Formats: sequence, C-alpha cells, structure tokens
Amino acid sequence: MRTRLATRLVLSHLLVVVVGLGLAGTGLLSQTRRYFVDAERASLFVQARVAANSCDALCLSSRTSTANVTNGQLPSASNVTQRKAQSSSNVQIATGLANQISSQLPSDVRVVRTTDSARGGLAERALAGTEVSQIDAERITVAAPMRQGASVVGAVVVTGSLDDVNAVLADLRRQVLVALGIGSLAGLLFGLWRARSISKPIRELTLASRSIADGHFDQPLPKPRGNDELSELATTFEDMRHRVQDELELRNAFVADASHELRSPLTAIRGAVEILQNGGADRPEVRERFLSSLGRETDRLLVLINNLLDLQTHDQVATRFVPVRVDEIVRSVAEDLRPLAAAKQLSVDVELTTPITVKGAADQLRQVIVNVVDNAIIHAPPGSSITLRAHMGGATVQVEVEDGGPGIPVDQRERVFERFVRLDGARDRSHGGAGLGLSIARSLAEAHGGTLTLHEPQGGFGTLAILDLPLPDEATA
Repeated sequence: MRTRLATRLVLSHLLVVVVGLGLAGTGLLSQTRRYFVDAERASLFVQARVAANSCDALCLSSRTSTANVTNGQLPSASNVTQRKAQSSSNVQIATGLANQISSQLPSDVRVVRTTDSARGGLAERALAGTEVSQIDAERITVAAPMRQGASVVGAVVVTGSLDDVNAVLADLRRQVLVALGIGSLAGLLFGLWRARSISKPIRELTLASRSIADGHFDQPLPKPRGNDELSELATTFEDMRHRVQDELELRNAFVADASHELRSPLTAIRGAVEILQNGGADRPEVRERFLSSLGRETDRLLVLINNLLDLQTHDQVATRFVPVRVDEIVRSVAEDLRPLAAAKQLSVDVELTTPITVKGAADQLRQVIVNVVDNAIIHAPPGSSITLRAHMGGATVQVEVEDGGPGIPVDQRERVFERFVRLDGARDRSHGGAGLGLSIARSLAEAHGGTLTLHEPQGGFGTLAILDLPLPDEATA
C-alpha cells in the first residue's frame, strides 16, 4: 500500500515534535528532581553535622543498651534537670541541646556508638570518619561522624522523606504531559499545513507531466511561491516543456519541409519516366530533353539527401580536434569555387596575411566555408566580387566572406539559418538549393565552439558572413 507524501511529511514532523518535547520534558523532570534531592540531602547533612557537633558526651551517656536512639529519645530538659550530679554547665548544654534538636532537627535522627553491634552499612562508613548518603524512591538517609577530639566516638544518621519532592514532581509531570499534548496538536496542525504546501506543487507538476506525456505541450506549469528547490524544479520543468515543444514543432516542420523538398524532384522524375514510357523514348529530341531532366532532378535529390544526412550527423563531430591551418582551407575553397563563380561572371579574391591555426576537423571547417561561399555566389549579381579573409580577431580567429549582393534585412538575418528557409528571390530550385546550407554551416561552427553570423559590410552594400573560431588553447578538444 502506497503512503502519500503528505502523510509521510505529517508523521515525520509530528514524530520530531513529540520526540523533541518528550526529551525536553524528561530532561526537565530529571533536572528538577536532581535539584530538589540535592537540596534535601544538603539540608540533612546540615542537620547531621549540627547533631554531631552538639551531641557529644551528653547524647552518648544518655543512651540505653539499644544501639539506636531516635530524636524523641534524646534527653529532654526535665531529664537533664534531674541529673543533679552534673555540673551547671552540663545542664545548660542539655537544655539547649534538647530545644535545638526539637526545633531544628525534625527528621528521624539516630545516634550510633562505636561500641554498638548493630550499626548498618551507612553508619559503618560514617564511623570510619566519612560523611555518606543513600537515596531511594521514598527517602534520603545521611550519616555524619561524631568526634571527640581526633577520635570518632559515634555517628549521627538522619533520614528524611521525599514525599514533598515526589508530590511536586508528580504535579510537574502532569503539566509536562499537558504541554506535550498541546505541542503535539500544534505540531500536527503545522505539519498538515506545511505538508500541503509542499505536496500541492508536486501534485500539480505530476498532473502537468501526465498531460505532457499525453502530448499536450501547450499547458503551462504552475510555479510555486518562494525561491526554493520546488520553485527551481518547476522552472526547470517549464523550460524543459518549452524546449520539447520547440523541438517537436521543429521536427514537424522539418518533416513537412523535407517531404515537400523530396516530393518535388521525385514528382519530376516520375513525370519524365511516364512520358518516356508512353512513347517519348522513341523520339530523340523528347528522349534527350527528359533524360537531361532526370539527370538534373537526380543530382538535386542526391544533394538534398546528403544535406539531410549532414543535419543528422553534424552533432557527432569528432571529439578529438587536431591543429588545422585555416588560411590553407580558405585558399583551397577559393581555388575550387572560382570556376563556379566565373560561370556567373564573379571574381573571388583572397586576403590572407599570416598563417593561422585552430583546432578542429578540417573537412567540416571546409564545409562551413564552402556553404557560405556557395551562398554568396548565388546571391551576388554578375560583375561583382566575393572576398575571403582570415585574420586574428582578438581572442578568436575570424574568417570573413563578403559579397556584393543585395544584402539581407536585419530582421531576416537569423531566419536564413533556419532549415528549408528561403528568402524571397534568394534561392532558386534550379540551383539545387534546399535552404539547408547555412543551417549546416552554423551547426558545424557551433560544434567547433564558434559562431557564424551575418552583418552589413562597411560599404553598406552586400552581406558579410563572419565565422568566429576559438584560438587553439581555447578550442573545444
């Protein structure tokens, strides 16, 4: 049987309160009893010392054959007065002793002589010259030695009752139990309130998670009050919901765009095949035209599939980068794309100063630059030039590609990096473009710890693409 979180929180909170108050009450009762017992024992020792110091020869001489004499058996004033043989000083001592013991020693007092046979363990230790005490549940007994000069001639044993102490402790115990009950009730109520405040946002997060699991990503998650772990969890969960929602929307858009891009060449291929099958292959001019169309559409389909594969694998860039000469890659790309640029009456210029080295994968960095230059060739009007530069830019290495095209509006510069995005007039399907080149280029740049951004050249005309890569000691390794 599953126990709810709120129940566990309440029980644990109540357990802490009960145990805490119980330990505090037990400690208070124990400390109070110790205080009262110590005070009573000290009082009895005072009585025993008074009796021992005042009851020397007179007490011992008035003893009967029994070993013990209680306080009531001590010589009274009348008894002492009848002893005419005693001196006047002894009479005064006896009279004062009787009155003193009657008024100051209300406890049970016994006098034990060294010659008595029935001494008891406590008296035995006192006759050895040591003050001792013994405590049980109902009484306290203390014993003090009686001395004549340096010799121990007897012991005074005083017994006191703990009835008053036990009565006070019993009353205090009842009050502690009442306080424990009130504290437990208050702890229970506070625990219920606190448990609900903790379990409610968790329950809401659980319901929201189930809703997301069912595919409902548009339901916002409630955020708990405060700035604690639950609030942080809710914020993280909300960020995750947005990211999953964005990824799903991007995936759906990607599937739709990819399907559209694949459908177009496949439709053209199917149409050409049908025409050729229906007799078009018997006519040389028709056969040649549609075979050329099949070749173009097949090439376009291969480029699109390769781009899609690049999108799938760009996150799996080699984890071990090696030193790469960026200036050599730039020079090689310029040489390879000059024929394509010349076909559009474009010139490709290279501005390099010193050798520049970064850490990365050479083929993937080359693909970044090729995609950017190819995009520039498509945009640039005939008669303009494309310039490639590579230089140190502070803490990074910068590779620039500047073209003389119409430029890209500021609000559209980030959109061109989205998959399958073509700005109006920016791309023509006849060139095989599917709107994936710049998206692939930026992904590879980010995989190398760099960035790829578009800017306006200083002349205010055309487009300037800047690839920022970390220096070798800061590059991703």
